[in-house]
Parts: sequence; C-alpha cells; structure tokens
Amino acid sequence: MNSKFPLVAELIAEFLGTFVLIMLGTGVVAMVVLFPSTVPGELVHGGYTNITIAWGLAVTMGIYVAGKISGAHLNPAVTLTLAVFRGFPLAQGPASIQSHKLPALLRLRRWSIEITSPPSIK
Repeated sequence: MNSKFPLVAELIAEFLGTFVLIMLGTGVVAMVVLFPSTVPGELVHGGYTNITIAWGLAVTMGIYVAGKISGAHLNPAVTLTLAVFRGFPLAQGPASIQSHKLPALLRLRRWSIEITSPPSIK
C-alpha cells in the first residue's frame, strides 16, 4: 500500500479520528444516562435512538478526520484484517494499533477524573 503521507501523519490522523469517535460516542451515552427519559422511546431526553444516531455520527466524524490521510481504520480489528487480507504493511500494524488504543485510554482517564471529582454545587 503506497501512501503519500509519512507514517507519523497517518498515526496522528488515526489517533485524532479515534479520539473524535470515542469522545462523541461516550459523551452521548453519558448524556442519556445523566438525563434519562421518563417515557420509554421518548426522543427528547435521550434513549437508544439518540445513542445509535450519535454513535453513527461519531464514526462519520472520525472518518472525516482521518480518512484522507490514513484511510480511517479507527479500530485495531480493521487494521489487523487489512494487514492479513488487503496488503496493509505488517510493520505499521503495531504502531497503528497503539494509535487506536491511546485515545480510548485518554478518554478513560478523563472519565475517571470526572467521576472522582464532581463539580461543586453552589
């Protein structure tokens, strides 16, 4: 697979695309959990419809961020499958997979900070 971008640019694009995906996706789930609906199936306060639409949009935004530069794998499973079946360079695999895992770990760290130190109510 010939790329016109250097490996560092591809890794940064994958990192940013995955970060956008994780932040938007987990953000909408937090919104639905924090502001639950009182009526099943209600769209205003959130629910499964909001979660599925938002995750779909999160994937779309992640692809827009990383697509032109790296192909927007956004998932280690996709990278591994491309390496096995489509000729993605195996040497780039571990670095690419790390660029997918790091945004999830950063989001987990931010989430744990938000949970352990809630904002003070005045």
